Amino acid sequence: MAASTPERTALLADIASSTRMVVEQGDDTARRVLVRYVGILADAARDAGGEVANLLGDGVFCIFPGADAAAAAAAGAAMHEGVGAASARDRLARPLRVRIGFEHGPVVRSDEGWFSNTVRRASRVGALARAGQTLIARATLEVLSPRWQGASRFHDRRVLRGGSGEDELHELLWDASFTSVLEVTAGSRAAASDAPQVIGVDLACGEHLVRVDAARPRGEIGRDPACDLHVPTAGASRLHAIVEWNRGRVQVGDVSTNSTTLERAGHGVKRLHHESATLEGEGKLWLGGGPSGDVRPVIYRCVTG
Repeated sequence: MAASTPERTALLADIASSTRMVVEQGDDTARRVLVRYVGILADAARDAGGEVANLLGDGVFCIFPGADAAAAAAAGAAMHEGVGAASARDRLARPLRVRIGFEHGPVVRSDEGWFSNTVRRASRVGALARAGQTLIARATLEVLSPRWQGASRFHDRRVLRGGSGEDELHELLWDASFTSVLEVTAGSRAAASDAPQVIGVDLACGEHLVRVDAARPRGEIGRDPACDLHVPTAGASRLHAIVEWNRGRVQVGDVSTNSTTLERAGHGVKRLHHESATLEGEGKLWLGGGPSGDVRPVIYRCVTG
């Protein structure tokens, strides 16, 4: 099958709270409403020069020739205002809103349709948006024209699920009534920047050492040699625990059969079985049981900067 890989902008928009509508109004009523409102999204995409690649039941997947065209369809108010205006005219008990994410980059077009990491990232970014919000990553912001860059604000730093590092997310503003600007004084900004931030965590077992941070936000611990930190302990499961870093926080999640025990000096021990806990300071992780002289623990140390 022939395929081409041009640079395009992938946009995913969906109707927020559509699941709640189905529960409250029933399948038939919700389906009729959603079909009409998804049609509004599709028309807005076409009017801005986009191609509707797929209708998703409660949203649309579109391809645009460039990021500005996607911004015009989304933050240019066509999608947001179109759904909002129709919702007001219909006097819906719960007004409908749209959440949108888009990403610019290489895409693959084949006989089966469009797909690529760009499409995947657009979906991940859109999933983080709240109702009435359009989110993009910094790399996409940088290819927008000054007009749209000026209509943006920093939103958050997040590790996108399935990604390889932390991304800086920005919101494109379209209507002040649906966005809240966080006012931070110069003094509080300085205080925040001066406060130590957890930039990662070092995990060690014997001679094996791995760091989990923005560059590698997920580390797997277990008896399987394929794990990031191989722990050849009899009581350890092949995949025993997962350590994740996100936005200055480190969490360990137990996925084992025999549990994980978290020990931190001055804080006692805590047994985790299919649960998660935040790692702070320094401590030990015992795989498959509690502290024991016969079992080598995983030593952890949070790194600040």
